[in-house]
Amino acid sequence: MNSTRLMPLIRRGLSTTARRQLAAEERLPVNPAHLKMKVMQKQYQIDNGLKIHERGNTFDKALFRITQVLVVVGSIAWVDFAYNFAYPPKA
Repeated sequence: MNSTRLMPLIRRGLSTTARRQLAAEERLPVNPAHLKMKVMQKQYQIDNGLKIHERGNTFDKALFRITQVLVVVGSIAWVDFAYNFAYPPKA
């Protein structure tokens, strides 16, 4: 066999560790947090006609509403600041 063909095969065989890593991962137990995350991912992948922010639990919905309120309050504060900056009160 030609040595120019043999060297890349030897180099690839020595540098690749995918087979060894896969065998090591099969022996390790799966973290329960990882399984819980996978269940949540399946819940969000279901096509049930809801938008992504509507698919969560009560905590997610409350967090979304709080974010909406903060955006509205921040927008009002920004408009007030811009108005006062453009038309300063007469001292």
